[in-house]
Amino acid sequence: MVLAIEDTLVQAQFVAGVKEGTRMLQEMRQQMDLDKVDDIMDDLYSEVEIHKDITRMLGGEHADSFSDASIESELASLMVHDEDEAEEVEEQAGKREVEREGELDVLHSVQVPSGTDVAPPSEVAASSS
Repeated sequence: MVLAIEDTLVQAQFVAGVKEGTRMLQEMRQQMDLDKVDDIMDDLYSEVEIHKDITRMLGGEHADSFSDASIESELASLMVHDEDEAEEVEEQAGKREVEREGELDVLHSVQVPSGTDVAPPSEVAASSS
């Protein structure tokens, strides 16, 4: 019996909520008639078109005009440019290596007078630590 009373109270609250919701929707609908909504939507679409026109005037139309082919072509061009730069860097690194080898050859060819106590660079570095 208590369960039936509780069920009836919940149902009554539900019906009251639906009735209040319906009343609120009716009040809101009266504030927005179809002609007003239609006018608002027309204004919105007009503003969007004006925005698109301004974007086109400021150069934004280029972003829309790129095709997949032109983008892929630009990417290939950039990749070739990057490969050229990589080759140039490798070439410069090779030249530096040759220069270092030449410097080492010069160092190896330097003769130290006999009787001079000269330690190899690795021993000098170890002893200063």
